[in-house]
Amino acid sequence: MMFFLSFSGLGAASTLILSSTFASISTPAPLPPSQPSRTDPPCSIFPNITHTFYGASTNENQGPNIAYNCGNRSRIPGGLGTYVNPVTFASAPAVFQRCETIYDPYLQKYLRHEDYCSECNDWDAGRVVRIKVWIGSGWLRGAANEEIECQRRLMASGRLDSVVRNPRRDLEDDSTPLYVPGLDTPSICNMDHIYPAYTLVDYC
Repeated sequence: MMFFLSFSGLGAASTLILSSTFASISTPAPLPPSQPSRTDPPCSIFPNITHTFYGASTNENQGPNIAYNCGNRSRIPGGLGTYVNPVTFASAPAVFQRCETIYDPYLQKYLRHEDYCSECNDWDAGRVVRIKVWIGSGWLRGAANEEIECQRRLMASGRLDSVVRNPRRDLEDDSTPLYVPGLDTPSICNMDHIYPAYTLVDYC
């Protein structure tokens, strides 16, 4: 950087040129803001659940069809009960999000909200939530009565359960179907694949 100083002396104008060099000071660039780590929302217990069950013969949509398209079933109910292949369940639309996956300790199955249940809208004074779990179909095999009988046997009248929302993906799951329609043999209702004596702290 150059400075010019002028002064007058002995009748003559003189100019003094001073040269000064300043070291440049660099300011480090600010660090980018830290990003919060992405984690799944914590699990929570949803109490006061009453189970009912349904198949094609008792489906409000008449047959093997469901109300919501959750991406990989083309509105066909099903599922094994694992996290990647949850069983279809129906409930009132305002209770669970569409296509929400929950875990059901009573069945040891992951369930996905893929269907609408009009009768589930009728909550009682105790705020009991109704869910209907898909058990399969004897409709096309002429075994509708056996399917309905299995639904009746699986229901625990007066029993209240809880389900887990935002469940972990590694919970114990039972992929055995609750109902297996028979063709030349009797249908099977797997009553030994329900788990009424569960402890919630084991799951959330």
